[in-house]
Order: sequence, then C-alpha cells, then structure tokens
Amino acid sequence: MLLVLLVAGSLLLTGRDGSRRPSEVAAPAATTAAPTPGVRPRPPLSTPSATGSAAPSATGAPASTADPDLVPRRAAAVRAVLARRSAALLHRDLAGWTATLDPAATAYRQAQLAVFTNTAAVPFASYYYEVDDSDVAAATVLSSGRLLVAVTLRYALRGFDPRPTAVRDYLTFSTGSTGSTGDGAWRLAGDTDGAAKGLTTGRDLWDFGPVIVVHGQRSLVLAHPASAALAHTLASTADAAVPRVTAFWGTGWARLVVILVPDSQDELRRIVGTSQDLSQIAALATAEIGGSPGAANAVGDRVAINPKTFGTLGALGRRVVITHEITHVASRAVTGASSPTWLVEGLADYVGFKGTSSSLRFDAAELAHAVDAGHLPTALPSSADFARAGSTLSLDYEEAWLACRFIVSRSDEATLIAFYRQVGTADGTPAEAVRSAFAQVLHTDQATFTRSWISYLKATLQ
Repeated sequence: MLLVLLVAGSLLLTGRDGSRRPSEVAAPAATTAAPTPGVRPRPPLSTPSATGSAAPSATGAPASTADPDLVPRRAAAVRAVLARRSAALLHRDLAGWTATLDPAATAYRQAQLAVFTNTAAVPFASYYYEVDDSDVAAATVLSSGRLLVAVTLRYALRGFDPRPTAVRDYLTFSTGSTGSTGDGAWRLAGDTDGAAKGLTTGRDLWDFGPVIVVHGQRSLVLAHPASAALAHTLASTADAAVPRVTAFWGTGWARLVVILVPDSQDELRRIVGTSQDLSQIAALATAEIGGSPGAANAVGDRVAINPKTFGTLGALGRRVVITHEITHVASRAVTGASSPTWLVEGLADYVGFKGTSSSLRFDAAELAHAVDAGHLPTALPSSADFARAGSTLSLDYEEAWLACRFIVSRSDEATLIAFYRQVGTADGTPAEAVRSAFAQVLHTDQATFTRSWISYLKATLQ
C-alpha cells in the first residue's frame, strides 16, 4: 500500500472583510514527484512508491540468513508489544501502557507517559498497529539488543472516521538482555532513531500537549486547552459550512469534518510533515491515501489550522477558509492524478466564495489590476505555476477561481462538477483525461476554452 499525504492550504491576502481574504495555496513540490496537485509523498507502507522507487523502511544491518526463524520471531515480538500498547490506550490502562516502555529510555518513556495523559479525551473508535514481515526483515540493528522497525499506526475517531487513518512510524525496540534473538523482554525505546535517515515518525496533536475535544453537529475539533475558544468558533463555522458544501457537491461524501488546532506554526509543520514556511497559511486540508490518488480510498481527512494566522480573520474570512477546505474533503474521492491544480483549487475557491461576493474586482484584485494594465494571461495556470509559490501565486489562484466561474457562467454548476469528476476519475494520461473532459463535458477543447476564458476575464474585470 502506498501512503501519501494530500496537503493544501489557505494563503492570507488583504480582503474586503476588514481582515484578510483567503486564497488556496498548494504545498511546495516534493523531492519525489507527486502524482496530484498538492500531494506530498509520505513513506510508503510496503509497496513501491508512485515513482517506482523501493519503499523506504528501516533498512540497516541485514537479518542473518543462518536462522530462518529470526524474522518471524522478531515480528511476533514486535506485534505483541504493539498489541499491548494499543489495548492499554483504548482501555485507559496506564500500568499496561507503562509496561511496554523501556525504563532505560528515560526521555522517550516520559514523552509517552505524557501522550497517554494527553489522549484521555480523544474519542478513539480503534487504535492498532500493522507490522509487515518485510519491514521486520529490513529492520536496522542499531546496537546489540536495539532494533529499529517501520510499522503502521492505524486509528479512527468515533463517529467521524469511517475507516482508520494510517500513520507511518519508525520505532526502536529494546529486545532484552539476550540480544536480538527475539527471546528477551521486548519494549519500546524510541521513535526518533531513524530521523537522520529521513525516517520520520508521524506526529499527532497529542504528541505536543493535552487535547480537548469540541463536538459540533457535523464537526469534531481537537485542540489544546489554550485554544478552547477558537475550537468552539471552528465547530460552529464548520457546522455552517458543511451544508453549503453539500448543497453544491451533493450528499455523496461523509458530510463530516475533523479539525485540528495546533498551538503554533512549528507544531502544525510537524503534524503535517512539511518544512515549508507556513506564516501566510491559515489552514491546511490533508488526507492519507493508499494506492493512487483518485481512488475512493482516502482516510484520515483533516483540516489543520494555523492559529496565529487564522486568528487574524474576520467572520467572512473564517467562513471562506473553512468552506474552501471542506470542499477539498468532499471532493477528495474524485480528485485524481489527472486533476490539474487550477481545477482543484479553482473549484474550492468557487465554493468558498459562493454567496459572499459583492465585487468581483475586489475579490480578484490582483487579476483585475493585471487586466487594467493590459497583462492578460495567455494560458490557464499550470501546476508548476502553483508550485513556485512566488509573488504571482495569488494571481494564479484568482485565475483558477475565475476559470471555474466561467464554466458555470457558460453552463451551470452541475457541468462544473461533472467536468471535475470526469477529469479526476479518468483512465489514461492526465493530458488525455483533460482533453476528453473538455470534449465530452464542455463540448470544446482546451485551446478554445482558454481563448474564451481570456475574453471573459477582460469583459468581467474591466
């Protein structure tokens, strides 16, 4: 199973609500080519990556082939420790949780005891680990009696995750006084020993402090105690946004949203797993996807908030940002490898701004200024334009938004949705998928559409 993390966020720009106006910005391109806009590969579980490279695991000193039972014994020991850990968390058994931790790993033990306390309010429906024999065979022997193993944590939040999400962890196991034969008392001794090799354990909100939970009618907000007021605001904002998104997209999605509220940008970066500058980002929509994006198999859909920047928004800005991000959640299952970034982000902006605009020139201010100066675009913004994340990024988003508005203006919203669905679920190459959707849904070709769209921009914004 290939595990990737879809990420998109909201860039803050000056806006008419007296605070700032959001415009979606994709995460920067990853070192490994990502298959869809805003997709950043996470370590695969046990299959080759989207680019055909081998799945990263905790590879180190190879297991001895002299003992054919070594890997099965190790795997059984790893599974036993993790099964006890999972049961202890779900049953709130502190003694059982503590018994899985190596007393000699003082800092790790202390951090994990805090995690147990921090998760007290989290409504887990399930919490368990998956361990592949192949990952155990590729485990790193760090030293005598210490083994670094790649595993997959799966958990679901009650009432909100129809299927458990998947988080790749790289855990160090102490194997007892008998060394690495698998006969000793196995315990957990760390989760950072692979970081120097890029094997970074996934982080969640509870790794950074106590978690409070606010239940909305259609939302579940997880935050730290200092963000309690913001959590309640987000729950009400999301509860209002879900029906708006459903009115546009239809009922074929969960119509539920989980929102995470870290205490800082650094915490947000570590939860999302990015090194990018998030100072202009108000929110991120994320999901873990197994296999190829576009299949209806996204798990762990989340909207993650940057509290510092989100806090600068007025009521209208909060509405647009949350509606925008929830649109990504609703459309996730049909956002595929062929979906161009302009369509993915333009659709979300279309829904986010729907019913709010009193002045198109104001909402698309940078594009309006460009049109006034005679600088009309010559093509739809490319994925590379969005990935550059430079000074023209807001212009790219405004162009994408108005491309979707143009589709609606020449037909209707059902046509925009049909176009989006066909592109995202089509077989063949991205170029073939887009060409087919233009012909079959919009009854035109991209070149003709682009010329008409440019004329629309000139007529609408001047």
